[in-house]
Amino acid sequence: MCSICKKFAMFPRRGGAAVSKSFEKFLSEFKVIEPAKRKQVMDDAQRDLRLCISGKDRFNGLTYSIISRLYCHYAMSIADQKRLDKIGASTINSPQWKDLSEEINAFVSGLPDELREHCYTLPVSGNEVASFATFAVRKKGSYKAGLPMTFVLFLCNLKDSDALKREYLRLMLNQEEQQVPSRLLNALSSRLELPGAQGNVVKPTLGLSLNFEVQQDHYDEMSSFVRSFVHGEDGCGHMVVYRPMRSDPNKIIKSFTAISPPERARNDKHSFVFTHIYKAPKAGGRTRIGSGKILPLEQGLYFVGGQKPQAEKHSPGSNRTPFTSMKILAIRWVDIRAGHSVIPGLVMSTNYTGKLISSRVAIRLSPAQKSDDLDLKPFPASELFENLEKDVEVEKKAIELVLKGEPEQRTAWHYENTQRFGAHLTSNNEEECHELLSEIEREIIKYSNNAPNSASDWRVPDGFIREQGRRSDTLDDTELMAAIGNSLKGTSGSTYEKEGEKFDLWSHVRFAPLQID
Repeated sequence: MCSICKKFAMFPRRGGAAVSKSFEKFLSEFKVIEPAKRKQVMDDAQRDLRLCISGKDRFNGLTYSIISRLYCHYAMSIADQKRLDKIGASTINSPQWKDLSEEINAFVSGLPDELREHCYTLPVSGNEVASFATFAVRKKGSYKAGLPMTFVLFLCNLKDSDALKREYLRLMLNQEEQQVPSRLLNALSSRLELPGAQGNVVKPTLGLSLNFEVQQDHYDEMSSFVRSFVHGEDGCGHMVVYRPMRSDPNKIIKSFTAISPPERARNDKHSFVFTHIYKAPKAGGRTRIGSGKILPLEQGLYFVGGQKPQAEKHSPGSNRTPFTSMKILAIRWVDIRAGHSVIPGLVMSTNYTGKLISSRVAIRLSPAQKSDDLDLKPFPASELFENLEKDVEVEKKAIELVLKGEPEQRTAWHYENTQRFGAHLTSNNEEECHELLSEIEREIIKYSNNAPNSASDWRVPDGFIREQGRRSDTLDDTELMAAIGNSLKGTSGSTYEKEGEKFDLWSHVRFAPLQID
């Protein structure tokens, strides 16, 4: 018996083994995670659980009702087990909250210190379990620190345990409810980015690939585009990508992409390969790395690849670790041919919590060569200009290194920098630089917002009839803005203004990326 199991064995528990094999594996991996990351991820999970309980969001796809329902069934299974064992009254037909609270307390008492510190300070009372399981906690609006996580961890331990084999639970739980412990444990493991290998044994993987036929002229145009901003000793082109944050669209997520031409590829003489670096917006979160190939198709450039947590140095089997999700970035030819330094695009990916998202992005070509040279932390959209100013300092130094090169290279590089990176990096006029940077700021704000197109042909669904006999089912932008303006008026009848500028929903409100649920 392992030391963790021995620790659990000190506390008698109903339902068989003290700790399931799946949860034992989770505990062994949890203990070796960096403490700062452990705390941040668990704090985020606590916050998301509170949102789940309040009905504002799901916890990795699970609703509060299904989690609480499992607790009700489990408490009733204890009553049924008492009846079968002829303990107490011959007929017990009410949930045994007190007994369930004792199981929870024994479970938490046996947890290692690294995990117990994220739980509720014992003891958990029967009333607290009943409040959680019967929605009373939502009505009271009380979410005691660590209590939701305590309840979730207890359910996680039920995966593969004998407790779920009780006759009552086998009869009462539907398939979705039976999967709750497994889904909760997988959700925590995913957030903590636990390794796919245990010890030095790497899980087997399969290599899959897709082949695309592309037209030569599209390939040549892609090659010309990338080589127009290849810069520095690494021989790569570099881009900074901006999108709104899912949980707070008034903040901007900033990431870094490097593109390697074919001559730098090891095994493919035709492919342009990209590497995307994205840092999780929470302290302690591991950097995510994406990689793949760029496909020049009829409608534009498509960056197609996958992403996964960046492996620790010297991690065994890290080069063969499978991707956890896709990374797709699309850019139109018309925007590439415009020759601007800021380009609009669309991305489909997952954020650091594993949620699938799709978003508009702004792509800025940059002479910076390393992601570490730029601050990739999320920041408020209102601070974009200041963030750009810091990047410009780094980028000007990168350009200066090139301008110190051979004389015949200077003119060419100066031209390319002006055209592709932006004239703000080479102009000596401070006022002109400020105006050029302000224009870049406006473009990034515009391109990285997921506001609906106000020029769309908005139509009322069938069955709704307009008053005053008007037959048209089209909603024009004037009507929409009038309705929005009226709803935003204060008691004095005024609407929002900023330095005399009237509020416009489509341009002033930041819209978050789309997600499935």
